[in-house]
Amino acid sequence: MPTQRVPQSPTTPTTPGVVAAAPTHVVVVLPEDQAACGPAVASQLAPHAVHHYVPCPAFPVRNVGRRLLRPHRDPLLWQVARRPDGIWVTAAGPRGRLDLHTLSRIAGWHAHQRWQAWKTLVASGTTQARDWESFLTPRPQHHPLPPLDELRRQFEAQPRVLAMIAVNAQRVLPFRFDLDELAAFQAGEQVYCTLAAQQAVVGQLLVLPGGLAYRPVTSSVADRLRYLRAALDVVEGLHRDRHLVAMTRTRTDAA
Repeated sequence: MPTQRVPQSPTTPTTPGVVAAAPTHVVVVLPEDQAACGPAVASQLAPHAVHHYVPCPAFPVRNVGRRLLRPHRDPLLWQVARRPDGIWVTAAGPRGRLDLHTLSRIAGWHAHQRWQAWKTLVASGTTQARDWESFLTPRPQHHPLPPLDELRRQFEAQPRVLAMIAVNAQRVLPFRFDLDELAAFQAGEQVYCTLAAQQAVVGQLLVLPGGLAYRPVTSSVADRLRYLRAALDVVEGLHRDRHLVAMTRTRTDAA
């Protein structure tokens, strides 16, 4: 079946946008009464993703009562790991066993740290820049578009982008500024943190049973926000026993 896209709102621009790139993080909703296993997840993901994905222990395991069940021995959880901070995480499990609220809150907090650093080290001394997607959008005066290498050179020649590259090169921060997130950075802290907090829960692609999937219509920030809200509505409406699986694209495919 064809991929189901999130319906566009009446405010969505009618001009063509840049199709969203292949997702790095994917969340799969398994059919009722089915637990995660490699073949089941792969078969459900195959119609929607041509790249190779592997399980990603990203979901914190929720406390049950006053004590935590031993996650590494819980048959309902898949690919369990213990982070250096002592938090148990899993790549898959019943929605009721996954602490999605904590996952979203932590991702939002880290995004806040990144945006504040970006504001201080990059935005304060540079002017607004064109994001990468705008260079890929056809313009009447450019038929055809210049080669990608030339577009990339023009994009990276902008002072704000150069500042981000320079900070990354200095390695003074515990994270890197993602140049592909320039539009989100420039949209402000609330937008940037919302994207990070919600994407941590539903990824960049939400695959459902029956061949359906949700993904952004284009790579624009507005379409990404619309996707996230629609995908969250789906996940929040699931029964607590339905299994969610977090998958990530391998570094070889992401290169």
